Amino acid sequence: MNKTIWKFRAYTIWQDKAEAVWLSKMAEQGFQVKNVLPYLYIFEKAEPEQVTFCHDYTQIKKAELDNYLQLYQDAGWQYVMRYGNWFYFKSKDGKQIYSDEYSMSLRNINISRGLFKLSLYLLPLSLLSAFIGEQLQWDLLHGLGTGLSASFAVLSLVGGALWFKQKKQLQNKEQ
Repeated sequence: MNKTIWKFRAYTIWQDKAEAVWLSKMAEQGFQVKNVLPYLYIFEKAEPEQVTFCHDYTQIKKAELDNYLQLYQDAGWQYVMRYGNWFYFKSKDGKQIYSDEYSMSLRNINISRGLFKLSLYLLPLSLLSAFIGEQLQWDLLHGLGTGLSASFAVLSLVGGALWFKQKKQLQNKEQ
């Protein structure tokens, strides 16, 4: 029977390099990541291996998924798992998926756009819960909805600002 361990780590989306280094160190100790939940990592005991972990963030349609994964496999990357729009890969040769500033900028634009879209979807829901909580005089729902509304408003502003900033930087590099 495989030994499974659970580890709590609070990495943000901008700390993907630190997360990848930690996952590589866990693999060296003989623990292979099998699943990721928010701030929770599930590992299985395996043979120790020297690998480099990298992430890719992409919003991909199911029909395009096989071609996307094949592209990485052809480049020497082994697909490990998916968490939302994050794809986890590992390689034994130490290379990085994003090895230049231009490709990293493109990825950051995708992340910022994803944050912006997510916040735009969630902001109306949180406003609605605040409104319903106030109408029904449910202080907890009203407080939660109000707090989430403020959080998602800030998230949408930050996500949008990062998206436009990255896009502008990319346009300047292309000129």
